[in-house]
Amino acid sequence: MYLSQRVRQVLTIEPSSIAIITDSDSLPWKYVATFAAELSNVVASLRPTTGLSIGLIARNRAPHLAAIAACLANEDCLVTLSPMFSDSALATDIATLGLHVIMGVREDLDRPGVTEAALSTGAAVIEISEEPDHPLFIIRDLVPNAEFRVRSGVAIEMLSSGTTGAPKRISLTYENVEAAMGPAAPRSARDASSELKVQSRPALVWLPIVHISGAYFVIEAIYSARPTILMERFSAERWTEYVERFEVRLAHLNPAAMRMM
Repeated sequence: MYLSQRVRQVLTIEPSSIAIITDSDSLPWKYVATFAAELSNVVASLRPTTGLSIGLIARNRAPHLAAIAACLANEDCLVTLSPMFSDSALATDIATLGLHVIMGVREDLDRPGVTEAALSTGAAVIEISEEPDHPLFIIRDLVPNAEFRVRSGVAIEMLSSGTTGAPKRISLTYENVEAAMGPAAPRSARDASSELKVQSRPALVWLPIVHISGAYFVIEAIYSARPTILMERFSAERWTEYVERFEVRLAHLNPAAMRMM
């Protein structure tokens, strides 16, 4: 898949250059590459199967962006889990999706019933962090012969916003995502490598990556080898500070945020 090859190339062209910027830290592309390699090792016993289901309790933080890049690089399926769900709803979601891997930061895994639900499924359960050399801590390895669901050809299975009813799961294939990258999408693996260079100015993403509104812009930045500034919530003052400090030329505002600006 061109998309996966492209992401793998992005992770190697300038490993020491900055990939992710947050309020607390900056992390290089090497961190993202290490995340992808360690995640691949977790499910190595199931290769060469693609479409393995990787559940992520998705927040706008560095490990979560790394998880998106890792799934795309490994041709797996990222299944988003919402940290905005109640404890019981999140636990139920985890228990019923047939995931090979369930990942989250400590504060989400410590929510009542969440880790217990994950352990009940046979999935590998992983705590993720900003630790540069070892971003994954395995709480429990895959249980052999557990019932998992392979989502072949699907890049992301994510929740709708739920504005018109209960959130629904929507599958976006690798072809869907590749087409969404627009005219810049390469027509061949050779094209993918010939035009690629790390961008100097970052994208600024504050929309939640658990939904398509944020996930698309993160994927676009990864695809373009562009660093990403991640904001967990919108602040007009902080947004302006980032734009001025990093000379941001790629950012997104909805109408309410525009009125605030």
